[in-house]
Amino acid sequence: MEAFMQALRSRMQEELNKLDPKAVSVHYFSDCVKIIRAAIMEIKQFIRGYRFKDQDEEIKYYKELTPFFLSNRLYYSAVYDMEVEKARLRQTPFCFLLEAELAQIDRYYEKYRWLYEYRIKNEKISDSVLFTRNAILNEALDESCFTTYSYELAKIMSYERYRQYIEQELYKQKHPPGTSPEEKKPFGKWVASKSAVVELMECIQLSEAIEIDGHKASLAELVEQVEGLLDVDLKDFNNLDYANRSRKKDLTPFMNSMMEKYKDRAIRLNK
Repeated sequence: MEAFMQALRSRMQEELNKLDPKAVSVHYFSDCVKIIRAAIMEIKQFIRGYRFKDQDEEIKYYKELTPFFLSNRLYYSAVYDMEVEKARLRQTPFCFLLEAELAQIDRYYEKYRWLYEYRIKNEKISDSVLFTRNAILNEALDESCFTTYSYELAKIMSYERYRQYIEQELYKQKHPPGTSPEEKKPFGKWVASKSAVVELMECIQLSEAIEIDGHKASLAELVEQVEGLLDVDLKDFNNLDYANRSRKKDLTPFMNSMMEKYKDRAIRLNK
């Protein structure tokens, strides 16, 4: 079962990577949704006739494997809807809509705070209740191969990415390019991979080491500054961030490399 899901995941990611993120955004996100829906349909057909080897495999399916696919569908569907609204609305009502979406995300996290904490703490005590066929299957979905809580878990995962998208859009709407008297010239050029700069920015933002106008810098604000400062195009930031978080062997290779170089320098200079 896991081999099937991993192969499907790789195939889905390959199809997504073939799409051009610089294409018309509505078309791009619409194509993403179609690819992910097709993958979920394959899961539905597979799981109907599948018998889990044991409860551990069943829990892994509902807790880890299917939420990945569903969270992608929820994320790309939400962004597609927002891109449609962006094309339809003027700037002010669109900003109101973005702010309303952020408020909705906050309300959702408040409602499912317990499940969010259950996930980030990697707890397992209630897995047999939340993530097995004994739990309630979510019939509201056209794919009834998810439990209610695997759906809510997927929604939490999708909102993590969707919040970044909303914050970036809101920042772009309020700070459109060319609005300042003097455009900033790049300080230099980022020559490492885009994945590396995204990893670095995530760590800096989480450290809360930078303030802008009296508040902790958001990822959207950092993206805007880094793009101009280091002459790097980060339009595909969300995809890069998701790929980074999906790494299997090492979640932070760039940061680890920097730490090792710092330690080597300290040892060398302290001799």
